[in-house]
This record gives sequence, structure tokens and C-alpha cells, in this order.
Amino acid sequence: MEKEGEWIPGISRNVNNKDILDLLDDKTTNKIVQNFKKALPPGGLPASKPITIQNQQNYTGKRSSNPPHPQAKPKASDTDLLSQMAQKLSKVEKLSELQRKEIKEKSTIISGLQNEIETLKITSSPEYVDAYTKLQQENDRLRSQISEMEHFLSDYGLKWVGGQKEGNFDINSLKQDIGSNEPVYRYNLPREIDVIVLERRIQELNMIAEKDAARWVAEGAVHRFKAPESISIAFYKNGLILQGFQFKPYSSNEAQSILSDILDGYFPYDLKRKYPDGIPLRLVDKTEEMYKAGSSNIFGANDPGNGLLSKDQFLDQLPENVIRNGNIVPIREDISKMFDKGKAGTIEVKTHIDNYLQTPEGANNKEAAKTITTLRIKTETGMRNLIIKLWFSDTLQTLKRYIDENREGKGRYELRSTFPARVFDLSDGKTLQELELIPNFALAMRLIS
Repeated sequence: MEKEGEWIPGISRNVNNKDILDLLDDKTTNKIVQNFKKALPPGGLPASKPITIQNQQNYTGKRSSNPPHPQAKPKASDTDLLSQMAQKLSKVEKLSELQRKEIKEKSTIISGLQNEIETLKITSSPEYVDAYTKLQQENDRLRSQISEMEHFLSDYGLKWVGGQKEGNFDINSLKQDIGSNEPVYRYNLPREIDVIVLERRIQELNMIAEKDAARWVAEGAVHRFKAPESISIAFYKNGLILQGFQFKPYSSNEAQSILSDILDGYFPYDLKRKYPDGIPLRLVDKTEEMYKAGSSNIFGANDPGNGLLSKDQFLDQLPENVIRNGNIVPIREDISKMFDKGKAGTIEVKTHIDNYLQTPEGANNKEAAKTITTLRIKTETGMRNLIIKLWFSDTLQTLKRYIDENREGKGRYELRSTFPARVFDLSDGKTLQELELIPNFALAMRLIS
């Protein structure tokens, strides 16, 4: 009786033996059979004597219970065949392991490529293409805008320093700041602003002011060309000061507004009311000095501005209102009228424009200032010049009302212009802009008999 799994050389020649097929799958079996056939000699296997089995004429592949015939002893060729099959089986197992790893790697790659394909299918839709195109256009627009802003800043001598990495911490500089009397790191002139640039901007403004404000004056029988007066603006280490005004640290909104106006090519808005036609500025560079409260003679002993105060400078030092016996007295307005009473010369008429500019909204609305016209009216006696500020949208009726409140005499009059020669109808309902009385215009009053 044969034992299960026992190897019998004679049986190994039968490739259809179920004992072998049970151990191998189909692919491996076919591979072994093909390799086995290739390994056979050209003439096939050597002939061997048949194994004689008692009482059987056909070979069944089963072992008899009787002892085998001595001639059935396996030959050396059977041992070589067994060794070759074992070697080939080992190679097949190694090849199978390599192929398994290769299949796993390729499966991972295929899975990744499939995910990429799905992503590309989604992003290739028209919606994503449009979104990408819009983002690209927005990026180009922002780059162009940044370039224009940098070019604009360079025109004013400024340079954008944002986005840069912070420098190393300087402990020595910090100790010096702590030991100083004033926190100069808060009040220094901003490093983006150069005094040379400020001086160049002031020179450009002075060319306009000298052209507009200069006039002919008569001294007896002699007429000469008189340049307008000028005021000084001093830049200190911790702030700036306009002649006739209080000191303003660089951190204040007032100082930043003055710097912004000068760099943008405008006269400081603080001077608009006092000098509607502009006035030349003189820059005083004291950026190496600290301004100290109570210091006298700020602009030097020989400065022409250190003489007597003008009317406006004097009025600015007075409170607008005071309380007397429980009543509010407009002291500044009353004293201003005392100056104007019987006085010849230039009189600035207070209008609704001044009231608006004194409100927080008007003080911060620079666009509104561009729609204000300044009219210079010479009265019928020739002794006064009325400076009246109105909106472009105001009419001649509004102008007549302010003239009547500030003229010396009474009676009917007409308004005339010299260049071009023209008489204005005070009952005309057109606006000052429609009559081309903007942004500055000179008129004269003439009595009608």
C-alpha cells in the first residue's frame, strides 16, 4: 500500500498524475511541462524495461503489495530529472515573487494615474477654464496697478518699503531711545520723505503763488511791482510748525495732512482761509534739532514774520466764544467787525462755505475744496476789496446778499468785469460755473445813477 505524498520515480513520468497536479496551479503546471519538454534530449527519454507487475497487463501507476522486482530499482537518470525539476520549481517561485511585486508596483502607479486623469477631467471643464482665466487676468491687473503705484511714489521721492523682512534687533539703539528725553522714534520725519523733495515741491508751489499773488502798488506817483509776503514752515526732528500756527508733531493728523498737501502739489489746507490765492512758503530745515515747548524766536531774529501779528493771527489766538453773565458772546466775530468797521483794504467775508469747512465733514473733505470759487469784489468807493468764497453751484443772488452786508454805501449798483469787459445781471439765475466765474475771478462794483 503506497503512502500519500511518497515519491515514486516511475510514476513521475506520468505528467497527468493527480498527486502532482494537486500541488500546482494551472499556470505553473503548464510552465513546468513546457520547460520539461524543452529539457528532453532530441531522441526523447531513454528506453527502459517495462516493470513487470503480477496479474496485470496494463500499467496502472499503483504499487503492488508484493515486493518489487529487483529490476525496478530507479536509475541515475530519474535522480537527475528530480533535481532538474526541483531547480526549475525554485526558479518559478522566485519569478512568481518578482512578478507579484512588479504587479503591485504597477497597480499603485496605475491608481495614481487614474486619479490624475479624473482631476484633469474636472479641471478641463469650461467652468474651471473660465475661473483660471479670470484669476490670471486679475493677477495681471494687480501687477500693473502695483507698478503704477510704485512709479507714482517715485515721482514724489517716495519708495515703498513694505513686505521687506525685518532687520536684526539693535539693542544699543533701543537703549539710546530709552535714555532720551523724547520718544524720537515716534516723531521723526518719516524716512520715506526727503527734505530735498519737500523743498522742491515748495519751490514749485512758490512759482504759482508769486505769479497769482504779486501785484502793482502805488507809492505816490511811482508804481512798482510788489512781490507777495511769505511765511515760513520749519521742520524739526519731532514735528513741524507753520508761522502763525502751533507746533504739530509728525504723529498728528494735522502734520500728516500738511505733508500730504505739499507732496501732492497743493498749498497746506490750513492756509486756504487766510490766503485763498496762495502765499509763498520758506522752508526752514531744523531736522537736527528737537522742538521744545515755549521756545521763542523760532524762525530767527531777522525773520520778517517775527514782527507784529496780522489781523488773522491775532484773531486765531482769541477764543471763538466766551460766556459773560450767562450769555455766550462771539468775541472773535465781534472783534473782527471792529477791525473791519470803517477800514479800507481787503476784507474776507464769512460765508456758508466757512461754516461748512469748520465742521468735521468739511475739514476732511478735500474734494469739496475743488468746487469752491474765490471772488474778489472791489466796492464802489474803491476803498475795500471783498473776498467772498462760494460754491460753483451758487448764483449771483447769493453773491449779492453777501456784498450788500459788507459794502460801505447804499444805492443801486452793477457788477462788471474788466477782462473781458462784461456787465453781470444780478437777477440772472445761472450758476457761477455757468457764468465762468471760477475758480477765481475779479469783479468791480459801479453805482447806477
